[in-house]
Amino acid sequence: MWQFILIVLGILLVFGTAAWAGISAAPYVPSRMNDVHRIIALAEIQPSETIIDCGSGDGRVVLAAAAAGAIAIGYEISFVPWLISVIRGWRSPYRSRIKFYWKSFFQVNLSSYDVVFAFLMPGAVQKLASQLERQPKVGRRVLCFAFAVKNWTPDKKDKPNDQTLALWRYRR
Repeated sequence: MWQFILIVLGILLVFGTAAWAGISAAPYVPSRMNDVHRIIALAEIQPSETIIDCGSGDGRVVLAAAAAGAIAIGYEISFVPWLISVIRGWRSPYRSRIKFYWKSFFQVNLSSYDVVFAFLMPGAVQKLASQLERQPKVGRRVLCFAFAVKNWTPDKKDKPNDQTLALWRYRR
């Protein structure tokens, strides 16, 4: 009987957290490495700046940001991608500058971050924008992949061709 309970709990952990992530912010959709390079370039990371990836998935943006010299933090609520990111972080040569949390970024004070990155659904992008307005930081760069922030004016937009998703950068 206890094995059945453990199996049910495991299924709920894996599929329940994935469903919750998809409903509350975005489903797990890994960014292509070409897009990760675009994100890091547009972020214009300076050494020792802090970057947060809101919904960090398997950690590829966090790992790339740490390689660029940032202190990089990822928040993910879907268990499997979070676990993959933790393992990848342990194996990284930049592990001292990387942290992954199995927690919603909506429950975090974002006022200390220099760069905020989000690849979220439109409703979650707007909710994040409201959160950032309540938790300001002068000079912060906010990067949104695929969906723009309504009523914000980007200082840069990157869309190299029709096959790539747009990437917007805002300075707040």
